[in-house]
Amino acid sequence: MALHTILIFLTILTTLTTPTHALTHFASPTTCLIIGDPDVYGPGIRLSFYLQWAAILLATTVAPSGASFARTTTNILTISVFANSLRGFSNGGLVAAEWWIVTFLCFFLNLGNWPSSRQALRESVASIGVSLCIYAMVMCMECWVWFRGLDIGHGRENGDCEVKISVFFHPVDVYDHGWRTAFKVLAAVDMVAALVFAVVGIGILLLSLAVPFFDVEEYMQHWVDGDDRRMVSVVVKCLLSVFQMILGAFSIAFVELTIKFNDIQLPQGYTSSGQLIPVLIGVLTLASAVFSVWKRIGKMAIELRTHS
Repeated sequence: MALHTILIFLTILTTLTTPTHALTHFASPTTCLIIGDPDVYGPGIRLSFYLQWAAILLATTVAPSGASFARTTTNILTISVFANSLRGFSNGGLVAAEWWIVTFLCFFLNLGNWPSSRQALRESVASIGVSLCIYAMVMCMECWVWFRGLDIGHGRENGDCEVKISVFFHPVDVYDHGWRTAFKVLAAVDMVAALVFAVVGIGILLLSLAVPFFDVEEYMQHWVDGDDRRMVSVVVKCLLSVFQMILGAFSIAFVELTIKFNDIQLPQGYTSSGQLIPVLIGVLTLASAVFSVWKRIGKMAIELRTHS
């Protein structure tokens, strides 16, 4: 409990850390060199997201209840990054280079982060609602980005500069007419999913405040019973773990490749508070997940000895 309190404090502190007021931008009107925004995707922030993803993956596989807290810290950090990104866009930041990175950090990296047990579901109701609302915001932003925001920070003097994103490990210029049209179509389709996520997310948040969440096992009893329920739980955990692992690995690769393809310049190291605090959050979240797994394994060992 003490560790959880410290983590929540550090995560909230991250949202209050004074931004460096850096923007993703071209270094000068005569060059295509891109300077990145460390407040959005600096090395410490990216590492924190990756460590929290690893924590959730580990907890989901062995101790699902341990993933609920990691989900909460991830949501708070995501809101902070999302807010800093919007601040940069409003001040003329280069949307084309930054948005793809933000999308994979805040959306795809944790898209498979769902509870896989009854207890985890009960403990994660509010965080699930927040996650769905965050997903809805990201999807709504997609339309604005591809229809209007893409040209922000990309003036006439930089008109010949390409901004590449990683699409299945290959660099794609976002200003290419064909690709831009395709992404516009996808963004329009995303609006439907965004509406669904928003309605469901808000509904879950209201439900979590009003009444306890519905009992999943009560519904499961209509079609499974006895040991079959344990088997269903194992199958769900395995499927979620595989899905999280694949989607997370792809997301991390896409983020790092997008930075590499554009040779985005970012401060190195983790000494600044804006990078160090997120890293500490990631490390402690992973430590909390490892501790939950260790307790779960110990409990299982005791049960095995008792039955034997």
